Amino acid sequence: MKISDYKEKPIWNDSLKLYENNLEKQVIKDILFKDIEDDNTICKYAIVFGTSRIIEMKARVKTVYDLYKKKRIKKIYLSGSNNGISSIKNNQTPNKIVEENIDISKIYEDDLSEAERMKEECLKLGIKEEDIIMDKESNNSLESLKNISNNIDLKDEKSIILVTSAYHMRRCILGAIKYISPNIHYCPVIAETGYFEKDNYQNTTLGIQLANFDANHILRQAREGIIAESDEENYQKKK
Repeated sequence: MKISDYKEKPIWNDSLKLYENNLEKQVIKDILFKDIEDDNTICKYAIVFGTSRIIEMKARVKTVYDLYKKKRIKKIYLSGSNNGISSIKNNQTPNKIVEENIDISKIYEDDLSEAERMKEECLKLGIKEEDIIMDKESNNSLESLKNISNNIDLKDEKSIILVTSAYHMRRCILGAIKYISPNIHYCPVIAETGYFEKDNYQNTTLGIQLANFDANHILRQAREGIIAESDEENYQKKK
C-alpha cells in the first residue's frame, strides 16, 4: 500500500478536531485492514498502544497476555499518558455518537495514565512485573514510537509485535517504520473487541467514526511525511 496511490483529500476541522469528509468504505478497508495479519512471529518485545476507552484497553491487555502466556514474547512495553486523544478531557468523539454507543464508548475517568491502567490489568492476569516496561509520558501513538528508544534498545531486534485495535494498526506500523527502524519486521496482532474490526466496524456509528478518522489521518500524515508512506516491505522482513 502506497499512500500516494490514493486521490482522496482529508478535510480537517481544527475546531472539532475531526475530519469533515467521509471516505468510501472500500478506501477505508484498503487503507486500514488490507494485509494486516498476524504471522505468528516470536520475538522479545510487544508494544501495546494505550487508550482510555475501556473496551479497547481490556482487549489490548488480554491480547498481550495471551502472547505472553504462549511465550511468543518476553517483554511487554506499555505506552500512554493521561492526556491522550481518547482521555476524558480530550475525547474527540461527538456526544451524539457517544450516546448512540454508550456501552462501547465508556472512558476511564480517573487520573491514571493509560500505561499505569494497563500495567494494573497485566499484573492481575499474572504477568511478571519485571517483564513490563512503561512509558507514561507519551500522549499519542507517534510520541510512543519516538520515545521508545529512550526506554529500550531495539537496534538488534529483527521483529517486534505491535498490539492495538484494528483501525489503529496501520498507522502504528507506518509510524514504527518511520521512528523506530525500517529494517525491523512489525507483526500486527489485533486486539479484537467485536466492534472495531474489518468485518464489524460498520455496525456502529462509533466504529465508523474511528475508522474514518484513522484512514483520513493516515492519508494526511503520510503525505506530510509524519509517518512512512508505505509498509509493503515490512511483510518481507519476517524473522
